[in-house]
Amino acid sequence: IEKYTPFFGRLIINCKKGNTYSRYVFNMNKYINDATVEEILPCIYSGETFNGYDNFNLPFHRLSDIFAGKILPTYYEALKKITGVYCLTDTNTGKLYIGSATGSEGVAQRWGNYLDSKHGGNKKLIELYKKEGAEYFEKYFTYTLLEYFGLSYDPIKIIEREQYWKKCLDTIKHGYNDN
Repeated sequence: IEKYTPFFGRLIINCKKGNTYSRYVFNMNKYINDATVEEILPCIYSGETFNGYDNFNLPFHRLSDIFAGKILPTYYEALKKITGVYCLTDTNTGKLYIGSATGSEGVAQRWGNYLDSKHGGNKKLIELYKKEGAEYFEKYFTYTLLEYFGLSYDPIKIIEREQYWKKCLDTIKHGYNDN
């Protein structure tokens, strides 16, 4: 129906059709006046839902699309609700950067800094940015959660966990961490 095209892929409706044999294919014109709107999504539904913090590993361009509200709005909301330790991976060189997010807007706030600046204010990443440019980060960097905690979790303990991961993965000597 033409007047509903702006809602394509975003509109979730409740529609009672009656006969179940035509469950998947039917003429919506017959039912539209009895349908009720359940929800209008902020972006087109892709079928993907948030798979949990333990399975969070995304390349730069997908993370950027999430933060821009183009895809997977549940991911952005989930990242605002946690603090934690994360890993940035340079898939071109294999080098890692370990960081932590302890702010009031959680991991979303910290990763938003990376999306905006590419380097997040980190010394070795700034050097890489000056040498390779923004496109390098967009092409080669992925974002992974290593550990996550509630927003009220002690920031000092999160920083201790960050140091633990830096030591385990030896990212000061062989990665992008400098302390």
